[in-house]
Amino acid sequence: MQKIMLILLTGFCGITWLACGNAQKRYFDLNSGENIVVEKDAQGRLVNADDKKPVRFYVDAKTKDTIDGRTGKVVNGELVKVDDERYEYISVQEILAADDDYKKKIEKDGDVKIKSGDKKIKSDGKTGERKVKK
Repeated sequence: MQKIMLILLTGFCGITWLACGNAQKRYFDLNSGENIVVEKDAQGRLVNADDKKPVRFYVDAKTKDTIDGRTGKVVNGELVKVDDERYEYISVQEILAADDDYKKKIEKDGDVKIKSGDKKIKSDGKTGERKVKK
């Protein structure tokens, strides 16, 4: 009887441990499509705790909010899927869709520069601040 109780208790503890381990990964990385743990690195940026890579956009499963990993800003309803691996703000896509003649440059630090006809858009990779010139 003691062996059966020990086996049941061991099984229960294992299930509880698995559930607790999965509960920590409450964030969903939109780019990778994986559940992740988010933490701040030494520079204060939000990164994936497993691979230490910066997280661009992620969803908090508890609050159901979509968050910009560079700024921490809630961006619900402001994103559109650009291709299989990237999301971008809708406002940037609307400007690009209006004019087929454009150039887009994404720098290593995350800054984005877009030229569309006579419009220029600059987006700071760290703060998320955007400037539009016409």
